Amino acid sequence: MSCKVYHGYAVLISTFILRFTGLGIYFIIGAHFVIPLSVSFGTSVGITAFFPSVYSSVALLIVVFSGYVQDQLKLRGHTVRPVFIVGSLCVGVGSLGGSYSRTFPALLVNAAIMGVGIGNSGFAASGILSPWFVKRRGTFLLMGLSGGGFGGFVYALMFEDVMLAFHEGDIACTIGATDPSACEEWRPALRWVGVVSSLLMLLASMFMRLPDEGEVEAYEGETDQEEMVKEEGTVTSDDDTEVTGSLGCDYTLINDSLQSTEDNSHKYEQIRSLLNNAKHEDQQPELSFNEVIRTRTAICIVCWSIVFAVCLDSFFVFIPYFAEYIGLSSEVGALALSLSGLALMIGNLTLGVVADRFGHTLAMQVCMVALTGACIGWPFCKEEWSLILVSCCVGYFFTCTSLFVAILSNEYEHTAKGCILTLIGFVHAVMCPGLLIGPVITGMLIDNFESFYGGAFFLASMCFISLIAVLCLPTNKK
Repeated sequence: MSCKVYHGYAVLISTFILRFTGLGIYFIIGAHFVIPLSVSFGTSVGITAFFPSVYSSVALLIVVFSGYVQDQLKLRGHTVRPVFIVGSLCVGVGSLGGSYSRTFPALLVNAAIMGVGIGNSGFAASGILSPWFVKRRGTFLLMGLSGGGFGGFVYALMFEDVMLAFHEGDIACTIGATDPSACEEWRPALRWVGVVSSLLMLLASMFMRLPDEGEVEAYEGETDQEEMVKEEGTVTSDDDTEVTGSLGCDYTLINDSLQSTEDNSHKYEQIRSLLNNAKHEDQQPELSFNEVIRTRTAICIVCWSIVFAVCLDSFFVFIPYFAEYIGLSSEVGALALSLSGLALMIGNLTLGVVADRFGHTLAMQVCMVALTGACIGWPFCKEEWSLILVSCCVGYFFTCTSLFVAILSNEYEHTAKGCILTLIGFVHAVMCPGLLIGPVITGMLIDNFESFYGGAFFLASMCFISLIAVLCLPTNKK
């Protein structure tokens, strides 16, 4: 007897790898490159922040295009695998080109190519994983997306060692260095890390696809189907067969049919069949993208995305810089950044279960409250332990960047099948303006006030406005 492995688990592992490599690069390279790039190209901190802003914004902007392409491929019966293959190759090409760039504009062009790769692989993976699991969507979705947190943890530790290994000369690459040759180690580091990451992403891309018709239902199995039936319709006893449900329809037909049924196993089969027919009859017409985007849930998520993007990258970009500003070593900054990635992974692994139990919307609201408080406390960190504590707090509750996918999937997977991936991509894309200006504004506030108080309170205010948008979300119903 052969045992067929559910392909959803392969997609889960592939999503973990794509997030591990894509978001490892996404969060870490910008943070570690602020000082070396400013020295190599002679730019200010605010201008140098355009490097992470460009590849971050392009990565999110391209997701709406890749989501549309995936929706079209799905409707035409084709696989979505080519989208991830192209993304993996772009990461390698952008990394190689960036490492050989001799002018800052050329570096930004290659950063955009890297952004295309990260968007078409690491960010696009969430929309592919979500349809594979229904009953425990939050658990498995955040488990796959936890690869981003683990990637941040590993890449932060690894990148500091890689930068030191490629450093040449006796002059240290620190704030205020005037010799450009003192900070050239970022070039081989970007080259090798980018190429190796591209190969791993290419391997994982081979297993990415959407589920076939009925494949998820078959995986859920008879036990899960019976549990779903019991939630929507309950059989009281053999003698007194009463069925109640949540569809709001007349179950007299079910009662009459069960009266003549002697075998209990047939009862569950009949209930499943009749409930599915009732759902099909009551099903609303599928919504277009223009109709979906005007619904309350979509409006709230889009507003949250636009505002929250302003502070999405800024904290991670300036952690190493802040560590040196308060007199700590660069190793402490790398450790704080690494632990924030580890906390993000732990958050994805634990908050998914909590969100499935208490609701994805409530979990997202709690995350935004915690992030607002962490941004307020950030500039008051003066010791190593306090910086690590705030970094872990920010990393853990950054899980909200994954929860919105579950919220949208729960709301629209049956009413907007033809545009759900485009919608997820659109939410990513509207982050672009915030990602472009967020680190730049934060860097300029740091430069102008010569402290982190202005930048940190600016980020806290953005988090608070995002919290208001999340509080307006309708409550999820079981």
